[in-house]
Amino acid sequence: MRASMVRSGQSAIARSSGFVSRRSYSSKSVPERNVVMLEANSRIGQPLALLMKLNPLVSKLVLYDIAGTPSVVADVSHINTRSKVSGYAGEEELAEALEGSDIVIIPERPTDIMNLFSKKPTAKEALRESKREMTNATRGVEKEIGALQLEEKKLVAEIKRTAKTGNEAATKILARQLVRLRQQIANLQGSRAQMRGIATHTQAMHAQSSVAVGMKGATKAMAAMNKQMDPAKQAKVMREFQKQSAQMDMTTEMMSDAIDDSLDNDEAEEETEELTNQVLDEIGVDVASQLSAAPKGRIAQKKAEDVGSSGVDELEKRLAALRNP
Repeated sequence: MRASMVRSGQSAIARSSGFVSRRSYSSKSVPERNVVMLEANSRIGQPLALLMKLNPLVSKLVLYDIAGTPSVVADVSHINTRSKVSGYAGEEELAEALEGSDIVIIPERPTDIMNLFSKKPTAKEALRESKREMTNATRGVEKEIGALQLEEKKLVAEIKRTAKTGNEAATKILARQLVRLRQQIANLQGSRAQMRGIATHTQAMHAQSSVAVGMKGATKAMAAMNKQMDPAKQAKVMREFQKQSAQMDMTTEMMSDAIDDSLDNDEAEEETEELTNQVLDEIGVDVASQLSAAPKGRIAQKKAEDVGSSGVDELEKRLAALRNP
């Protein structure tokens, strides 16, 4: 058994010495690897940083954390390997720590680290998250108020029982506790009212931001319309419209006057003819029959002239009587 233990020990020593010799005197080229480890000060990051320091493929090891990085760098730097260790801390040094990195290791998913890489929430998402948190907080306060009110009822009953026994000192102590309990209830009720007011104020702010977004869109639309509507071109169009409108009014007026004149002449001729026919009907003169019955020759012509002149005179008298009734 001792011989087997000695042989195992010798083989272990040989393997370790061979490993050291290969690490120290190897002629093969090792690729350069820059490794960045985030959250190096966490419970998983510290031992993982030690393993990365021992890895022969790592030529540069960068440790980053929100705080506490220098102590981890000091611990890891004591290991004698070829990798160089540097540390960065704080959000302002994150970009510098990631510069030139080949591999980025995140041992955990803490909220602070992941928030650096996550997308910023929109206003609507932030409002929804705020309302959810305020609702949960309000429910928690209401539960506390209900528990304290139940405790208040129990304490009032205890005070009554103590007072019946005549223990004045205990009654005063219980009464003092009751006063403090009621003060706590009042404070919690005030906190609940404040949280509800904050939720209402947040909702109002979101509504105002929505109005601002709408106004922004309307402003862009108005600017685009103003670009399309050139004032000089619009003024020219308006002047041309006024000119054409005035010309059309003049043409319409001239046509109306011409139509009115032609209609007036036609109406005057129609009225004259109608009046003449009326007068002839009244006197019973049939011009055609008189002309056919008139004698021929000079004498007949003279008689016809006399008859015609007398008929004309009679007609003129009639017309005068009609004009001046």
